[in-house]
This record gives sequence, structure tokens and C-alpha cells, in this order.
Amino acid sequence: MKNNLNIQETVYQFCKLYNPQLQKDKIRILLESSPFYPSVLSVYRALLSCKIDCNVVKTDIHGLLSLHQTMLLHIKEKENDKLVLVKSLKDEQAVYYDSFKQQYHVINTQVLLSSWDGVIIYSCATEQKRDRYHWLYFIFLFLFILLIFREITGFFISLNIIGLIVSFLLINQEFNLIENSILNRYCKIGKIFNCDKVIHSKIAHLKSLSLAELGSIYFISNIFWIITATLISIPQEYILGYLKIINLLCIPFILFLTFYQMYLKKWCLLCLSVCFVICIESLLSFCLEINLFISYLLIKIHLLACTISCFGIFFLTKYIKLSKSEKTQQIEALRIKRNPNVFHAVMRKQPQLKEENKDYLLVGNQESSIIITTWISPYCPHCANIVTDILSLYDKTNGNIQWRIYWAGKADKHSYYNKVQLHLIAIYKEDKQKFMLAIKKWYKYHKTSLFATQSNNRLPIGSIDILEKQIQYSQDMQIKTYPSVFLNNCLLPKEYSLKDLSFMLHDKEIWEHQQK
Repeated sequence: MKNNLNIQETVYQFCKLYNPQLQKDKIRILLESSPFYPSVLSVYRALLSCKIDCNVVKTDIHGLLSLHQTMLLHIKEKENDKLVLVKSLKDEQAVYYDSFKQQYHVINTQVLLSSWDGVIIYSCATEQKRDRYHWLYFIFLFLFILLIFREITGFFISLNIIGLIVSFLLINQEFNLIENSILNRYCKIGKIFNCDKVIHSKIAHLKSLSLAELGSIYFISNIFWIITATLISIPQEYILGYLKIINLLCIPFILFLTFYQMYLKKWCLLCLSVCFVICIESLLSFCLEINLFISYLLIKIHLLACTISCFGIFFLTKYIKLSKSEKTQQIEALRIKRNPNVFHAVMRKQPQLKEENKDYLLVGNQESSIIITTWISPYCPHCANIVTDILSLYDKTNGNIQWRIYWAGKADKHSYYNKVQLHLIAIYKEDKQKFMLAIKKWYKYHKTSLFATQSNNRLPIGSIDILEKQIQYSQDMQIKTYPSVFLNNCLLPKEYSLKDLSFMLHDKEIWEHQQK
């Protein structure tokens, strides 16, 4: 399991160098659903699916040192293999990424290469720089709050926003949502500081409510009731007096959390940060010469804020858990679907297009081994979904698929039902790029006015003839439902979808066999 995590983390870090917006879950799905995972082949195909042009080669130490760029080294160990991301490599030392500590380290080159089997993965693409100044957005947010609200009140709102951000980071760590190397280093310092140990401990979950969720509810409710009270013109002295009472009630919680971490002999810096924010808030409120104040109106507002926050956090965590469960199920299903033996067995049982017909509209690469044949109607919402999925595949493959289009239509060539199909055929005959644009716009907006600009509202010779032949061919093939999708001349099984194909685009075992 650790080996698998090493591969996923290492590949993800490599991908981020070329595509900073790439989600970690996508890498996980591409890798774990591969029938060859965790081999180098599964990594190579995952990188291709992420549009990272890369090469896999076997070389010696001299070839390795001559390659002055980021690379993945395949390391052979006694128990299992692993990948190492090397940022730079010289004769004496190398900079590599430690996937477990999630940070870069310097190591002796000979030590690093002692278990290397000669296999490397590298890309000739240009590395992209990530935005390192996103923290400025938070500064602008706090300044804006201070300008909008009264100075002291605005400062308390800002403190609660900081606490809320830290609480969301705790939720992120608890559910492992978004990878952040800086956050991971912050949470794991030496043997004493370990956020995961504290977050996943028994006491950190009060029945179905975790400390991270509890902190989020506290700060959200505070932000809500302070802003609401300010907007309805409750005096600032009353707001601060009520806030002082809330801070008093938080002191036992802070003490409990602190002593519990002492008992565990493990410290969570995120938890301590939450406590620190509350302590600063408490000290500030007690330093102000304002009396304690209880107002039934403020209590009602606060209870409403807590209720809304509880429901909000409940549905958020429920959605996160459901999403993670669905991803696991998706991976398990895809692993079966991507098995070449399973795919070929299912496809052999499907109806096939036995008669050859060339009257289709062809989009993409006519030499591609992936042939998608569709019977679609321009008026069908289900057909619109199919078109959207195919266009997505087209973009992911840079046009390296064959898309053969047959239109649904009426036998009467003068029927109003055929108007859109004829215009789309006319645009296709004029310019295929314009056709792609027109079909996207049609299924998005359903406006006939776009045909006037795309085809100059004229039908070239042969458009009607093409549609008539397509209608006749659909009758010969007994196509009765729209959309109808065929993959390499076989009806697409109900067990598969076009979205599944996006994960199978580089599985050569599937497409080479189909081509034969």
C-alpha cells in the first residue's frame, strides 16, 4: 500500500510541473484503474492521458547525466518497486522529491542510483510556474473587511475568518482532499508534531462530529452573527460584550484540547493554530473595557447561525464522504472495464455494422484505431449529452479519433424536420472547423440563426442527397433509437459509456485487437 501511495504522490508531483491545475484524484483514478498498475506502463499511460508528452527509455549513468531536466527514476527494491522524482542530477549530488515527507531533499548521486534499474520517464514539455502569491488575496480580503466594518468588529471578523480557514485545512487533512506540500510539511515536523495522529484519534471525533467540523461551525456561526448584528445596527459595545461571554465558554475546550495532545504526546499545529486564534480573540475582548452583555436578540441570532452552520458542515462532510466512496467504486469498475479480456468478451456479444457505408460525416483522424459511429438527432437532449462526451474525447486526443456522424431525418426531403441536418451538412461540406463550431453551438443554444452566418444560408449541391442516403442506411441497419453509438462497428455495450473511453484512450491492447 505504501508503494502505491509513493507512486501516486510522485506521479502527481511530476504532473503538476507541467499542469499545475491537475487534480490529484484524476491521477489516482487513471493509475488505480489500469490493469497494469503499479507498473511503469500504467504510469506512462496516465501521463499521456493528462496530455503530458513523455518518453520511457532505458539508459546508463552517462545517458542519465546528459539529460538536464526533471525525470522519474524506476527504483528496484527487494520488497517492491518505486518511482523517484529527480529535479536535478549531477555527478556528486541530486535533488529528489521524498513522497512520504512530501518535500525535496539533497542526496548523494551514487546512493540514489544504487537500486536504479536504468528505466527513466521524462518529458520535453516546458515546466509551468505556479502562482506563489495567492496569499495576497487573503490580505486584500482582510483589508476590505476592515474598511467595510467598524475597526474593532472588522478585526474580530478577520480573526474568525483566519480560524475558519485553519478549520477547513483540518477538514482537508482529515479527508485528504487537496494535496499541499507546504501544509504537509507544517503538519509533520519531527516525531512530536503530527496532525494526522491527533485528527484521526478517537477523542477527536465526538460521535459523528469531528474537531475540524466543530471548529468550522464555531467560526462560521461567529462570522454570521457578528455581521448580522452589525447590519441591523446593534451597538458595537453589545456585540463585543456578548462575544466576551462566548470566549469565556471556549476556554474549557482549549484546555481540554491542549491537555489531550499532551496525553497523546503528539501535537497538531493546525489544532494549536485554532486555539491560538481563539486565545487572541479572548485576550482582545478582555483587554477592551467592555462589560459582559446578554441579549435575547443576539442569542436568537447566534442560535440561528449555529443551526445554519451545523447543517452546512453536515451536508459538506456528507458530500465529501459520498464523493470519495463514489471515486472508489468508479476505480473498481474501471479496473474491470479496462481489462482487455473483459472488454473484448463484451464487445464480441454486441450487434455489428455488417454493411459498409461511406455517406457519413467524418470528424477527426481517419487513420485512428478508435472509430465512434453515431446516429443522432439535432432535437434530442440525450443526443446532446453524447455529442458533448464525444467532443470531450476529441479534445483529449487532440482530434485523434474517428467520429462518423449519421443524422436522423424524415424520408420527405422537404420536411421541416430536416432543416437543421441539411444546414449542418452544408457547413461540413464548406469547412470542417466551422462544422465543429456549429454543432457545439447548436446543441448548446438551439438557435437556427447561427446557420445563416456559418453557411450563408445556402445548401451546396449534394447535401440533400447525403441526408437521404444516411436515412436509408439507418433503415437498412434497423436503427430505431436515437442516440445509437457504435464503437469500432460494434454497438457500444450498456456496461460502457463514452466517459469510460476517456480512461482507455491509451490502452493499446484494446484498440490494436479491435483493429484486427
